[in-house]
Amino acid sequence: MAAGKRFILSEYPFSNKQRSNLESLANKYSYKVITIRLVADFDALWARRKVRDIENDRHLSHIMSHYHFGDVLEDRSKADSLITEEEFRNIIEARQYNEFSLGELHEYDVSDFSKVDYTDLLEKLRELS
Repeated sequence: MAAGKRFILSEYPFSNKQRSNLESLANKYSYKVITIRLVADFDALWARRKVRDIENDRHLSHIMSHYHFGDVLEDRSKADSLITEEEFRNIIEARQYNEFSLGELHEYDVSDFSKVDYTDLLEKLRELS
């Protein structure tokens, strides 16, 4: 923000933990905040998470209880710190991702990506430029 960029995009799953800092920065640098919240059925999220965790490009530090630079694990399904379904559900509920927003809110159900229509959002974003 200090660099004066016209738009800043972050895909981080923010929660109320970051609210005051984000609000403070937006006010300090006079940025308008828009929240684009992507929601999905828990079963869809869990299925995606299970696949993501065992993909080879997933950093080992996310799925191992210990990591040292250069460590390799060919079979990611053998990682010793894969999250359980219950743990995943608890994190989502505790952090209340589906409730967080700052500024104007645009929410999309991405349970099925093929059914998502971003036309209205893209038009609103064009109006900002």
